[in-house]
Amino acid sequence: MSNALPQWRTGRVWQGLSAYIVIELLGSRSHTQRKAYLVADTINGSFSIETTKPTDLKPTSAFSEIVKKHLKHGLLIGQSQTDSLKSLVIRRIPEGETQDYAYFCFEKGSTPTLHFVSNHNSLVRMTSKGVFTKTMTFPPDIATVITPLPLATEKGGNKISNNDLTPEYRHAIQRLKRKARTLQKSILKTDPKVSSALEIELQKEKISLLTLQLGNLQPPYATLSMLSETTGKVVEIELDPDISPGKNLDLMYKKLKKMERSREIGSIHLAKLKSEHQALTHQIATLSDSMVSATSLEAIYKRFQIPAEVQKKKQALEDSNSKPYREFFGKDGSVFWVGKSALDNDVLCKKAKGNDYWFHVTSGTGSHVILPAKSLKHKALSPSLIREGAILAIHFSKARATQASEIQYTQRSFLKKTKGAPPGMWLVERAESLFIRYEINELKQILETANRPQ
Repeated sequence: MSNALPQWRTGRVWQGLSAYIVIELLGSRSHTQRKAYLVADTINGSFSIETTKPTDLKPTSAFSEIVKKHLKHGLLIGQSQTDSLKSLVIRRIPEGETQDYAYFCFEKGSTPTLHFVSNHNSLVRMTSKGVFTKTMTFPPDIATVITPLPLATEKGGNKISNNDLTPEYRHAIQRLKRKARTLQKSILKTDPKVSSALEIELQKEKISLLTLQLGNLQPPYATLSMLSETTGKVVEIELDPDISPGKNLDLMYKKLKKMERSREIGSIHLAKLKSEHQALTHQIATLSDSMVSATSLEAIYKRFQIPAEVQKKKQALEDSNSKPYREFFGKDGSVFWVGKSALDNDVLCKKAKGNDYWFHVTSGTGSHVILPAKSLKHKALSPSLIREGAILAIHFSKARATQASEIQYTQRSFLKKTKGAPPGMWLVERAESLFIRYEINELKQILETANRPQ
Protein backbone atom coordinates (compact mmCIF):
# COMPACT_ATOMS: atom_id res chain seq x y z
CA MET A 1 0.00 0.00 0.00
CA SER A 2 1.80 3.08 -1.22
CA ASN A 3 1.65 6.27 0.79
CA ALA A 4 2.48 8.28 -2.34
CA LEU A 5 -1.11 8.10 -3.53
CA PRO A 6 -3.27 11.21 -3.04
CA GLN A 7 -4.99 10.99 0.34
CA TRP A 8 -8.07 12.38 1.98
CA ARG A 9 -8.60 12.61 5.74
CA THR A 10 -11.92 11.17 6.86
CA GLY A 11 -14.38 13.23 8.88
CA ARG A 12 -18.01 12.77 9.83
CA VAL A 13 -20.15 9.79 8.76
CA TRP A 14 -23.83 9.69 7.81
CA GLN A 15 -26.26 7.08 6.57
CA GLY A 16 -28.56 7.91 3.69
CA LEU A 17 -32.29 7.28 3.88
CA SER A 18 -31.66 4.58 1.30
CA ALA A 19 -28.92 1.95 1.49
CA TYR A 20 -25.82 4.12 1.20
CA ILE A 21 -23.18 5.60 3.50
CA VAL A 22 -21.61 9.06 3.19
CA ILE A 23 -18.20 9.90 4.69
CA GLU A 24 -16.90 13.46 4.84
CA LEU A 25 -13.45 13.83 3.25
CA LEU A 26 -11.13 16.69 4.16
CA GLY A 27 -8.28 17.66 1.85
CA SER A 28 -4.97 19.27 2.72
CA ARG A 29 -3.95 22.73 1.57
CA SER A 30 -2.37 21.21 -1.52
CA HIS A 31 -5.76 19.86 -2.62
CA THR A 32 -7.67 21.94 -5.14
CA GLN A 33 -10.82 20.56 -3.50
CA ARG A 34 -10.72 21.12 0.27
CA LYS A 35 -13.84 19.06 1.05
CA ALA A 36 -15.60 16.17 -0.66
CA TYR A 37 -17.96 13.30 0.18
CA LEU A 38 -17.36 9.59 -0.21
CA VAL A 39 -20.51 7.66 -1.13
CA ALA A 40 -20.68 3.87 -0.71
CA ASP A 41 -23.79 2.80 -2.63
CA THR A 42 -25.00 -0.65 -1.57
CA ILE A 43 -27.55 -0.90 -4.37
CA ASN A 44 -24.94 -0.75 -7.12
CA GLY A 45 -22.02 -1.98 -5.00
CA SER A 46 -19.84 1.02 -5.85
CA PHE A 47 -17.71 3.78 -4.30
CA SER A 48 -17.58 7.36 -5.57
CA ILE A 49 -16.31 10.74 -4.39
CA GLU A 50 -18.74 13.60 -4.95
CA THR A 51 -18.10 17.32 -4.66
CA THR A 52 -21.56 18.04 -3.20
CA LYS A 53 -23.10 16.55 -0.10
CA PRO A 54 -26.12 14.27 -0.71
CA THR A 55 -29.39 15.40 0.87
CA ASP A 56 -31.67 13.70 3.44
CA LEU A 57 -28.95 12.09 5.53
CA LYS A 58 -29.48 10.60 8.99
CA PRO A 59 -27.25 12.30 11.59
CA THR A 60 -27.08 9.07 13.59
CA SER A 61 -27.52 5.44 12.67
CA ALA A 62 -26.18 2.04 13.72
CA PHE A 63 -23.77 1.94 10.79
CA SER A 64 -22.44 5.48 11.10
CA GLU A 65 -22.02 5.28 14.90
CA ILE A 66 -19.97 2.08 14.70
CA VAL A 67 -17.77 3.48 11.93
CA LYS A 68 -17.15 6.70 13.87
CA LYS A 69 -16.32 4.75 17.04
CA HIS A 70 -13.81 2.37 15.46
CA LEU A 71 -12.40 4.52 12.67
CA LYS A 72 -12.27 7.96 14.23
CA HIS A 73 -9.96 9.80 11.81
CA GLY A 74 -8.14 8.11 8.98
CA LEU A 75 -6.49 8.57 5.61
CA LEU A 76 -8.21 7.31 2.48
CA ILE A 77 -5.64 5.22 0.60
CA GLY A 78 -7.66 4.02 -2.40
CA GLN A 79 -9.71 1.14 -3.77
CA SER A 80 -8.81 -2.41 -4.80
CA GLN A 81 -10.63 -5.05 -6.81
CA THR A 82 -10.50 -8.85 -6.49
CA ASP A 83 -12.67 -11.61 -7.92
CA SER A 84 -14.92 -11.65 -4.88
CA LEU A 85 -14.59 -8.19 -3.31
CA LYS A 86 -14.41 -4.50 -4.11
CA SER A 87 -12.61 -2.78 -1.24
CA LEU A 88 -11.96 0.74 -0.03
CA VAL A 89 -8.84 0.97 2.14
CA ILE A 90 -8.49 3.54 4.93
CA ARG A 91 -5.41 3.79 7.18
CA ARG A 92 -6.38 4.73 10.69
CA ILE A 93 -4.43 7.46 12.45
CA PRO A 94 -3.35 5.81 15.71
CA GLU A 95 -2.38 7.43 18.95
CA GLY A 96 0.76 5.29 19.19
CA GLU A 97 3.38 4.20 16.69
CA THR A 98 1.43 1.25 15.25
CA GLN A 99 -0.29 1.84 11.93
CA ASP A 100 -3.61 0.07 11.50
CA TYR A 101 -5.99 -0.25 8.60
CA ALA A 102 -9.76 -0.41 8.25
CA TYR A 103 -11.65 -1.51 5.18
CA PHE A 104 -14.99 -0.98 3.52
CA CYS A 105 -15.64 -4.10 1.43
CA PHE A 106 -18.44 -4.88 -1.00
CA GLU A 107 -19.26 -8.57 -0.99
CA LYS A 108 -20.64 -9.49 -4.41
CA GLY A 109 -23.98 -11.25 -4.91
CA SER A 110 -27.52 -10.59 -6.11
CA THR A 111 -27.67 -8.02 -3.30
CA PRO A 112 -24.25 -6.35 -2.67
CA THR A 113 -23.30 -6.24 1.02
CA LEU A 114 -21.13 -3.44 2.42
CA HIS A 115 -18.88 -4.54 5.33
CA PHE A 116 -16.96 -2.25 7.65
CA VAL A 117 -13.96 -4.35 8.67
CA SER A 118 -11.57 -3.64 11.54
CA ASN A 119 -9.06 -6.08 13.04
CA HIS A 120 -10.26 -8.77 10.64
CA ASN A 121 -13.82 -8.56 11.95
CA SER A 122 -16.86 -7.28 10.11
CA LEU A 123 -18.35 -5.04 12.80
CA VAL A 124 -21.37 -3.89 10.78
CA ARG A 125 -22.75 -4.61 7.34
CA MET A 126 -25.47 -3.13 5.17
CA THR A 127 -27.61 -4.29 2.27
CA SER A 128 -30.63 -2.75 0.59
CA LYS A 129 -32.67 -4.79 3.11
CA GLY A 130 -31.17 -3.21 6.24
CA VAL A 131 -28.24 -2.93 8.65
CA PHE A 132 -26.85 -5.87 10.64
CA THR A 133 -24.49 -5.28 13.56
CA LYS A 134 -23.53 -8.82 14.61
CA THR A 135 -19.71 -9.15 14.57
CA MET A 136 -18.42 -11.85 12.22
CA THR A 137 -14.99 -12.97 11.08
CA PHE A 138 -14.20 -11.48 7.70
CA PRO A 139 -10.57 -11.90 6.53
CA PRO A 140 -9.87 -8.99 4.18
CA ASP A 141 -9.09 -10.01 0.62
CA ILE A 142 -7.22 -6.87 -0.44
CA ALA A 143 -5.43 -6.71 -3.77
CA THR A 144 -1.77 -5.69 -3.76
CA VAL A 145 -2.48 -2.97 -6.34
CA ILE A 146 -4.53 -0.11 -4.91
CA THR A 147 -5.70 2.71 -7.16
CA PRO A 148 -6.76 6.17 -5.97
CA LEU A 149 -10.46 6.98 -6.13
CA PRO A 150 -10.91 10.13 -8.27
CA LEU A 151 -13.29 13.01 -7.74
CA ALA A 152 -16.49 12.87 -9.76
CA THR A 153 -15.46 16.15 -11.43
CA GLU A 154 -12.12 14.59 -12.41
CA LYS A 155 -13.77 11.81 -14.40
CA GLY A 156 -14.09 14.27 -17.31
CA GLY A 157 -14.44 12.38 -20.55
CA ASN A 158 -15.43 9.16 -18.76
CA LYS A 159 -18.68 10.63 -17.56
CA ILE A 160 -21.66 9.23 -19.48
CA SER A 161 -23.59 11.79 -21.51
CA ASN A 162 -27.23 11.34 -22.42
CA ASN A 163 -26.25 10.75 -26.04
CA ASP A 164 -24.01 7.85 -25.00
CA LEU A 165 -26.87 5.99 -23.31
CA THR A 166 -28.43 3.14 -25.24
CA PRO A 167 -32.19 3.23 -25.99
CA GLU A 168 -32.71 0.42 -23.47
CA TYR A 169 -30.85 2.40 -20.81
CA ARG A 170 -32.81 5.59 -21.51
CA HIS A 171 -36.00 3.53 -21.29
CA ALA A 172 -34.90 2.18 -17.89
CA ILE A 173 -34.35 5.72 -16.59
CA GLN A 174 -37.76 6.77 -17.93
CA ARG A 175 -39.42 3.90 -16.06
CA LEU A 176 -37.69 4.90 -12.84
CA LYS A 177 -38.75 8.53 -13.34
CA ARG A 178 -42.37 7.42 -13.83
CA LYS A 179 -42.14 5.51 -10.56
CA ALA A 180 -40.67 8.60 -8.87
CA ARG A 181 -43.60 10.73 -10.13
CA THR A 182 -46.05 8.14 -8.80
CA LEU A 183 -44.36 8.22 -5.40
CA GLN A 184 -44.44 12.03 -5.39
CA LYS A 185 -48.19 11.97 -6.07
CA SER A 186 -48.67 9.47 -3.24
CA ILE A 187 -46.73 11.75 -0.88
CA LEU A 188 -48.87 14.76 -1.82
CA LYS A 189 -52.03 12.68 -1.38
CA THR A 190 -50.98 11.17 1.97
CA ASP A 191 -49.53 14.27 3.64
CA PRO A 192 -52.84 16.15 4.21
CA LYS A 193 -54.43 13.03 5.70
CA VAL A 194 -51.84 12.76 8.47
CA SER A 195 -52.92 14.73 11.54
CA SER A 196 -50.25 17.10 12.81
CA ALA A 197 -49.10 17.29 16.44
CA LEU A 198 -50.67 20.78 16.65
CA GLU A 199 -54.09 19.50 15.51
CA ILE A 200 -53.97 16.73 18.11
CA GLU A 201 -53.03 19.17 20.89
CA LEU A 202 -55.90 21.51 19.91
CA GLN A 203 -58.34 18.59 19.99
CA LYS A 204 -57.13 17.66 23.48
CA GLU A 205 -57.63 21.26 24.63
CA LYS A 206 -61.18 21.25 23.25
CA ILE A 207 -61.94 18.02 25.10
CA SER A 208 -60.56 19.47 28.34
CA LEU A 209 -62.67 22.63 28.02
CA LEU A 210 -65.86 20.73 27.23
CA THR A 211 -65.22 18.37 30.15
CA LEU A 212 -64.95 21.36 32.55
CA GLN A 213 -68.09 23.02 31.15
CA LEU A 214 -70.13 19.82 30.87
CA GLY A 215 -72.25 20.44 33.98
CA ASN A 216 -72.81 24.13 33.27
CA LEU A 217 -74.11 23.88 29.71
CA GLN A 218 -77.74 24.83 29.23
CA PRO A 219 -79.71 24.41 26.01
CA PRO A 220 -79.72 25.80 23.47
CA TYR A 221 -75.98 25.45 22.88
CA ALA A 222 -74.06 25.46 19.61
CA THR A 223 -70.51 26.68 20.18
CA LEU A 224 -67.98 27.19 22.95
CA SER A 225 -65.07 29.62 22.72
CA MET A 226 -61.64 29.03 24.26
CA LEU A 227 -58.22 30.64 24.32
CA SER A 228 -55.75 28.03 23.10
CA GLU A 229 -52.56 27.73 25.12
CA THR A 230 -50.92 26.07 22.12
CA THR A 231 -51.59 28.80 19.55
CA GLY A 232 -52.55 31.76 21.78
CA LYS A 233 -55.66 32.32 19.65
CA VAL A 234 -59.38 32.01 20.32
CA VAL A 235 -60.74 28.69 19.11
CA GLU A 236 -64.40 27.78 18.76
CA ILE A 237 -65.77 24.32 19.57
CA GLU A 238 -68.68 23.37 17.32
CA LEU A 239 -71.35 21.33 19.17
CA ASP A 240 -74.26 19.38 17.74
CA PRO A 241 -77.41 20.84 19.38
CA ASP A 242 -79.45 17.72 18.58
CA ILE A 243 -77.49 15.51 20.97
CA SER A 244 -76.47 15.89 24.60
CA PRO A 245 -73.15 17.48 25.67
CA GLY A 246 -72.00 14.07 26.87
CA LYS A 247 -72.51 12.54 23.45
CA ASN A 248 -70.70 15.51 21.89
CA LEU A 249 -67.80 14.74 24.21
CA ASP A 250 -67.84 11.06 23.15
CA LEU A 251 -67.67 12.11 19.50
CA MET A 252 -64.70 14.37 20.24
CA TYR A 253 -62.88 11.51 21.98
CA LYS A 254 -63.50 9.27 18.97
CA LYS A 255 -62.17 11.97 16.65
CA LEU A 256 -59.06 12.31 18.84
CA LYS A 257 -58.37 8.57 18.70
CA LYS A 258 -58.81 8.66 14.96
CA MET A 259 -56.37 11.57 14.65
CA GLU A 260 -53.78 9.84 16.86
CA ARG A 261 -54.15 6.65 14.87
CA SER A 262 -53.80 8.62 11.65
CA ARG A 263 -50.60 10.22 12.90
CA GLU A 264 -49.19 6.92 14.18
CA ILE A 265 -49.77 4.93 10.99
CA GLY A 266 -49.76 7.77 8.47
CA SER A 267 -46.45 9.19 9.65
CA ILE A 268 -44.74 5.83 9.20
CA HIS A 269 -46.27 5.41 5.75
CA LEU A 270 -45.38 8.97 4.76
CA ALA A 271 -41.79 8.56 5.96
CA LYS A 272 -41.52 5.34 3.99
CA LEU A 273 -42.81 7.04 0.82
CA LYS A 274 -40.36 9.93 1.24
CA SER A 275 -37.47 7.55 1.89
CA GLU A 276 -38.38 5.51 -1.18
CA HIS A 277 -38.67 8.65 -3.30
CA GLN A 278 -35.31 9.91 -2.09
CA ALA A 279 -33.67 6.54 -2.79
CA LEU A 280 -35.21 6.45 -6.25
CA THR A 281 -34.08 10.00 -7.04
CA HIS A 282 -30.55 9.08 -5.94
CA GLN A 283 -30.69 5.93 -8.08
CA ILE A 284 -31.80 7.88 -11.17
CA ALA A 285 -28.92 10.33 -10.70
CA THR A 286 -26.49 7.41 -10.34
CA LEU A 287 -27.75 5.70 -13.50
CA SER A 288 -27.49 8.96 -15.44
CA ASP A 289 -23.77 9.15 -14.61
CA SER A 290 -22.65 5.52 -14.97
CA MET A 291 -23.74 2.40 -16.82
CA VAL A 292 -24.64 -0.84 -15.04
CA SER A 293 -25.24 -4.34 -16.31
CA ALA A 294 -28.63 -5.78 -17.33
CA THR A 295 -28.55 -7.94 -14.19
CA SER A 296 -28.08 -4.83 -12.04
CA LEU A 297 -31.00 -3.13 -13.81
CA GLU A 298 -33.22 -6.12 -12.99
CA ALA A 299 -32.12 -5.87 -9.35
CA ILE A 300 -32.99 -2.16 -9.35
CA TYR A 301 -36.44 -2.89 -10.80
CA LYS A 302 -36.98 -5.50 -8.10
CA ARG A 303 -35.73 -3.13 -5.38
CA PHE A 304 -38.26 -0.45 -6.35
CA GLN A 305 -41.05 -2.96 -7.18
CA ILE A 306 -41.22 -2.03 -10.85
CA PRO A 307 -42.82 -4.97 -12.72
CA ALA A 308 -41.06 -6.56 -15.67
CA GLU A 309 -42.52 -5.47 -18.99
CA VAL A 310 -44.81 -7.91 -20.75
CA GLN A 311 -45.56 -8.18 -24.45
CA LYS A 312 -48.47 -6.02 -25.44
CA LYS A 313 -51.69 -7.66 -26.63
CA LYS A 314 -51.45 -5.76 -29.90
CA GLN A 315 -48.07 -7.32 -30.64
CA ALA A 316 -49.45 -10.75 -29.80
CA LEU A 317 -52.32 -10.26 -32.22
CA GLU A 318 -49.95 -9.18 -34.97
CA ASP A 319 -47.90 -12.32 -34.50
CA SER A 320 -49.45 -14.90 -36.84
CA ASN A 321 -48.40 -17.76 -34.57
CA SER A 322 -50.34 -16.31 -31.64
CA LYS A 323 -53.52 -15.14 -33.40
CA PRO A 324 -56.62 -16.01 -31.34
CA TYR A 325 -58.58 -16.87 -34.48
CA ARG A 326 -58.61 -18.91 -37.67
CA GLU A 327 -58.77 -17.01 -40.93
CA PHE A 328 -60.91 -17.96 -43.96
CA PHE A 329 -61.84 -16.15 -47.18
CA GLY A 330 -65.15 -15.84 -49.01
CA LYS A 331 -65.63 -16.18 -52.75
CA ASP A 332 -65.26 -12.42 -53.25
CA GLY A 333 -62.06 -12.25 -51.13
CA SER A 334 -63.72 -10.99 -47.93
CA VAL A 335 -62.08 -12.32 -44.77
CA PHE A 336 -63.72 -14.22 -41.89
CA TRP A 337 -62.15 -14.54 -38.43
CA VAL A 338 -63.26 -17.55 -36.35
CA GLY A 339 -62.42 -17.66 -32.63
CA LYS A 340 -60.48 -20.71 -31.37
CA SER A 341 -61.80 -20.83 -27.78
CA ALA A 342 -64.08 -18.99 -25.36
CA LEU A 343 -61.24 -16.74 -24.22
CA ASP A 344 -60.18 -16.17 -27.84
CA ASN A 345 -63.79 -15.27 -28.71
CA ASP A 346 -63.58 -12.45 -26.16
CA VAL A 347 -60.27 -11.20 -27.58
CA LEU A 348 -61.67 -11.38 -31.11
CA CYS A 349 -64.85 -9.45 -30.27
CA LYS A 350 -62.90 -6.80 -28.39
CA LYS A 351 -60.57 -6.45 -31.38
CA ALA A 352 -63.48 -6.02 -33.82
CA LYS A 353 -64.65 -2.57 -34.94
CA GLY A 354 -68.20 -1.36 -34.30
CA ASN A 355 -69.23 -1.77 -37.97
CA ASP A 356 -67.79 -5.30 -38.35
CA TYR A 357 -70.29 -8.15 -38.72
CA TRP A 358 -70.73 -10.96 -36.17
CA PHE A 359 -72.16 -14.48 -36.69
CA HIS A 360 -73.07 -17.12 -34.08
CA VAL A 361 -75.44 -20.08 -33.66
CA THR A 362 -78.67 -19.04 -31.93
CA SER A 363 -78.62 -21.83 -29.35
CA GLY A 364 -75.68 -23.73 -27.91
CA THR A 365 -72.00 -22.93 -27.75
CA GLY A 366 -69.75 -22.20 -30.68
CA SER A 367 -67.10 -19.95 -32.13
CA HIS A 368 -67.75 -16.28 -32.76
CA VAL A 369 -67.27 -15.36 -36.42
CA ILE A 370 -66.27 -11.83 -37.37
CA LEU A 371 -66.44 -10.37 -40.89
CA PRO A 372 -64.39 -7.10 -40.89
CA ALA A 373 -66.27 -4.36 -42.73
CA LYS A 374 -63.06 -3.09 -44.32
CA SER A 375 -62.69 -6.39 -46.23
CA LEU A 376 -66.09 -6.01 -47.96
CA LYS A 377 -65.67 -5.36 -51.64
CA HIS A 378 -68.93 -3.48 -52.14
CA LYS A 379 -69.37 -2.12 -48.57
CA ALA A 380 -72.53 -4.17 -48.20
CA LEU A 381 -73.33 -7.54 -46.65
CA SER A 382 -74.49 -9.74 -49.56
CA PRO A 383 -76.64 -12.90 -49.16
CA SER A 384 -73.68 -15.07 -50.20
CA LEU A 385 -71.49 -13.59 -47.44
CA ILE A 386 -74.26 -14.15 -44.88
CA ARG A 387 -74.44 -17.78 -45.95
CA GLU A 388 -70.64 -18.27 -45.77
CA GLY A 389 -70.49 -16.66 -42.30
CA ALA A 390 -73.40 -18.83 -41.14
CA ILE A 391 -71.74 -22.03 -42.44
CA LEU A 392 -68.56 -21.23 -40.48
CA ALA A 393 -70.59 -20.45 -37.31
CA ILE A 394 -72.42 -23.78 -37.56
CA HIS A 395 -69.34 -25.85 -38.42
CA PHE A 396 -67.39 -24.48 -35.44
CA SER A 397 -70.20 -25.21 -32.98
CA LYS A 398 -71.90 -28.20 -31.39
CA ALA A 399 -74.37 -28.25 -34.31
CA ARG A 400 -71.66 -29.16 -36.87
CA ALA A 401 -72.80 -32.80 -37.16
CA THR A 402 -76.29 -31.81 -38.40
CA GLN A 403 -74.94 -29.32 -40.99
CA ALA A 404 -77.97 -27.16 -40.15
CA SER A 405 -78.94 -24.67 -37.44
CA GLU A 406 -80.50 -21.29 -36.79
CA ILE A 407 -77.89 -18.54 -36.66
CA GLN A 408 -77.96 -14.86 -35.75
CA TYR A 409 -75.91 -12.05 -37.19
CA THR A 410 -75.50 -8.36 -36.40
CA GLN A 411 -72.88 -5.65 -36.22
CA ARG A 412 -70.33 -5.65 -33.41
CA SER A 413 -71.75 -2.38 -31.98
CA PHE A 414 -74.86 -4.31 -30.86
CA LEU A 415 -72.84 -6.70 -28.66
CA LYS A 416 -72.14 -5.94 -25.00
CA LYS A 417 -69.89 -7.74 -22.52
CA THR A 418 -71.52 -7.53 -19.08
CA LYS A 419 -69.33 -7.37 -15.97
CA GLY A 420 -68.64 -10.80 -14.52
CA ALA A 421 -69.92 -12.68 -17.59
CA PRO A 422 -68.03 -15.95 -18.31
CA PRO A 423 -65.59 -16.11 -21.26
CA GLY A 424 -67.34 -16.14 -24.64
CA MET A 425 -70.67 -14.91 -23.21
CA TRP A 426 -71.92 -11.68 -24.82
CA LEU A 427 -75.25 -9.87 -24.66
CA VAL A 428 -76.89 -9.40 -28.09
CA GLU A 429 -79.00 -6.23 -28.11
CA ARG A 430 -80.27 -6.55 -31.71
CA ALA A 431 -79.74 -9.17 -34.43
CA GLU A 432 -81.21 -10.86 -37.51
CA SER A 433 -81.74 -14.63 -37.48
CA LEU A 434 -82.24 -17.28 -40.16
CA PHE A 435 -82.13 -21.05 -40.56
CA ILE A 436 -79.29 -22.45 -42.71
CA ARG A 437 -78.73 -25.94 -44.11
CA TYR A 438 -75.64 -26.51 -46.23
CA GLU A 439 -73.93 -29.21 -48.28
CA ILE A 440 -70.51 -30.61 -47.44
CA ASN A 441 -69.07 -29.26 -50.70
CA GLU A 442 -69.96 -25.69 -49.66
CA LEU A 443 -68.10 -26.18 -46.40
CA LYS A 444 -65.02 -27.64 -48.11
CA GLN A 445 -64.73 -24.69 -50.46
CA ILE A 446 -64.58 -22.30 -47.47
CA LEU A 447 -62.23 -24.46 -45.34
CA GLU A 448 -59.76 -24.78 -48.22
CA THR A 449 -59.18 -21.00 -48.04
CA ALA A 450 -57.83 -21.18 -44.45
CA ASN A 451 -55.02 -18.60 -43.91
CA ARG A 452 -54.64 -18.16 -47.68
CA PRO A 453 -55.48 -14.75 -49.15
CA GLN A 454 -57.61 -14.69 -52.27
